[in-house]
Formats: sequence, structure tokens, C-alpha cells
Amino acid sequence: AKATQTAEDHGDIKKEEIAQVQFSLMITGFKSWAFAKYDPRNVNCKKLHYVEIFRDEEMISKLRKGLAEFIEDMDIALEKLGLSFGDQWASK
Repeated sequence: AKATQTAEDHGDIKKEEIAQVQFSLMITGFKSWAFAKYDPRNVNCKKLHYVEIFRDEEMISKLRKGLAEFIEDMDIALEKLGLSFGDQWASK
């Protein structure tokens, strides 16, 4: 298995799905993830096909930066509403 893969290595997997897998790898610390797609409309599918996707540290670095920016933006938006993260779980 290759240590680094590109979107082209994954065939018809959407770039958004690859980003989701990389985010999962970032959170879990796993080295690889088995990605499987199932389409019940495909009646010719006899077995589930999956692709092992390996960590992409460059993409994970971008995701970490994007996550930090998202959290900051979300905090600002919530503040404008008079809320803060976690309010949804507070006892009333």
C-alpha cells in the first residue's frame, strides 16, 4: 500500500468524501481508513467494495487550520445571537 494517495487513486470517491475520511483520520489518529460506498440501486453489486485510504498529513494540516477558523467564526456568529457554544446542553 502507498503511504500517500491522491484523489485520482480513489476512483469515483468525491473530494468531499476524501476530506471527511481525512478528518476522521485526524480525530482518531488512525493510519488508514476503510472507505466503502453502497448504492442499493446497483442490483448487480454482489459484494461490498472498499478502498483503504491512508493519512494525508498535508490535507490534515489544512483541515486543522480550517477547523480553528470555523470554531472562531462559529463563536462570533453565536455571540451575535447572544449565545455561546454549549448553551444547547445547559439546563433550563
